[in-house]
Amino acid sequence: MTIVNLAEKQGVAFQLYDLMRPNRNPRKYAVKASSTLVEDSLLYTAAGNYSYSLYGPNGFVRFFSGNALTDELVQYDLETTLNSLVFKDMPEGNDYELIDNTYGQDYDISGNTTFNIELTNGYQNGWYDLTLRS
Repeated sequence: MTIVNLAEKQGVAFQLYDLMRPNRNPRKYAVKASSTLVEDSLLYTAAGNYSYSLYGPNGFVRFFSGNALTDELVQYDLETTLNSLVFKDMPEGNDYELIDNTYGQDYDISGNTTFNIELTNGYQNGWYDLTLRS
């Protein structure tokens, strides 16, 4: 897991919960302004399964789950504004499905390495609830 803080002056705090081991305390991270944090010691089961939730300020939350032994690593850049989400530099040759969990719209983004979603008509001040599947 890599967290990049693009803010030039503010640090940011995160908490990472292991959803497969709910009795464990969350891991806590602080990322300085203009810094990157890399966490490469996340745990998974003997079968390779993992499931985590990452919480940050202002309602920021991300869920990660899959199988560390069989899943292909998917990395992308996500740029956000109050008007749009832009997924950039997604690996070629993968089929992707983006699901809007709030408003019920699905996006087939297979074959695209860059994809833009306009946050208008129903999205509230840039808040969104999306699932990206590969």
